[in-house]
Amino acid sequence: MEEKRRFAVLLCADDSEYMKETYGGYFGVFLDLLAEEGELWDLYRVADSDFPADGRLSLCDGFVVTDSCNDAHGDDD
Repeated sequence: MEEKRRFAVLLCADDSEYMKETYGGYFGVFLDLLAEEGELWDLYRVADSDFPADGRLSLCDGFVVTDSCNDAHGDDD
């Protein structure tokens, strides 16, 4: 039996209400665009400090890192 390929989406932004209602969130959009039958896809909401454990990184064949409206030099005040 062939081992399934595994991918992860590192979501760097929160889902807007529109994205949730229309597409089920950004994760759903990426699955619709990229996922193929038999693949495994994981979601990590890194914007909310949900990161994959070190041992899980080596299990992935690839990653999708999303864009964010935040930046390292911005002033959140």
